[in-house]
Amino acid sequence: MRKNILLGLIGALILCFAAVAFATTTNTNKSAKETSTSKNSTKSSSKQAATSSSSSSSSSSSSSDDGNDNVIYLTFDDGPSDTTTAQLLDILKANDVKATFFVTGYGYDDLIKREHDEGHQIGLHTMTHNYSLVYSSVDAYFDDLKQISDRVKRITGQKSMMVRVPGGSSNTVSANY
Repeated sequence: MRKNILLGLIGALILCFAAVAFATTTNTNKSAKETSTSKNSTKSSSKQAATSSSSSSSSSSSSSDDGNDNVIYLTFDDGPSDTTTAQLLDILKANDVKATFFVTGYGYDDLIKREHDEGHQIGLHTMTHNYSLVYSSVDAYFDDLKQISDRVKRITGQKSMMVRVPGGSSNTVSANY
């Protein structure tokens, strides 16, 4: 039951993000068309139509000239999960959304491969996610990180340069070990 609620919430969140992105793109396109039409009102109608058409196709690209792009970074930790990752990937694919997965040594290799193959970014979280082991020494941390790095490279063929520290960026967790 909790899994279905979680997946429903994730799906709703993705749809909200998609709606915001669509609304922003629609407003940008409308504004670009209005600007294009007013600037070209003295030109011939054929030139105006060509400019309007050109303007609308360039406005729908992912970056705008004014630098006011809205970007949302969707990230997931501690996976891949044998119970939810495949379903999550299905939701992301259905909504054409990309995310970053910070992976551990748990879960199936084929899920990490699928994340990569579907265009998501793979980041390193930790191999063991065992705080007492990971934070027992600096060497232990980097040994654990190297293990997950090697796993990701073996599965995807690419070395990941993104790391998310176990316990969070404030890393108050490590003080307990």
